[in-house]
Amino acid sequence: MPEVKNVQLKINPDDNSSRWIVNVKGMVDFDQSEIGDYELQIYLYAADAAELPFPLGNRFPDTSNLPIYMFRFTGTSGLSLGGRRPPGQIIQATPGESLEIDVSEFVSNATLDEDPGKEQVTIPGPSGPIQVTTEKQDEILAEIRVSSIPAKGLSNIAKINGTIFRS
Repeated sequence: MPEVKNVQLKINPDDNSSRWIVNVKGMVDFDQSEIGDYELQIYLYAADAAELPFPLGNRFPDTSNLPIYMFRFTGTSGLSLGGRRPPGQIIQATPGESLEIDVSEFVSNATLDEDPGKEQVTIPGPSGPIQVTTEKQDEILAEIRVSSIPAKGLSNIAKINGTIFRS
């Protein structure tokens, strides 16, 4: 099984104020027995501060935490996957080697706003604590998944003409 490590997430503002540039980097190590095509999936999750540290190692403590976004590999300028534009979500395993993952996508503000609304916070002031209203902070976590692609086949196309009446 490939090993995914050193996953890093960066979220930067875009010139378009309704979206962000989300960048996910990591490494995938293949052992000597792994060869062929693998499927690469990248997910973003909402991770409230109360739930951190999250994840624990490379496993998620609660599988009911659904992703808020799945990378579609539509990209931004400068997108690379091991130095080349990704071929969709398929990556090639080279036995005993590592593959650098470096993928960026535009993600809307609404998608990343996992804690909508405002909250009251107390900050230090010159003559004592001050209550201010601020946007709730959003905590986002990235996951890189790499899995073997199952073999599959398709049948011929069967056509049905007309309506079938049964008595």
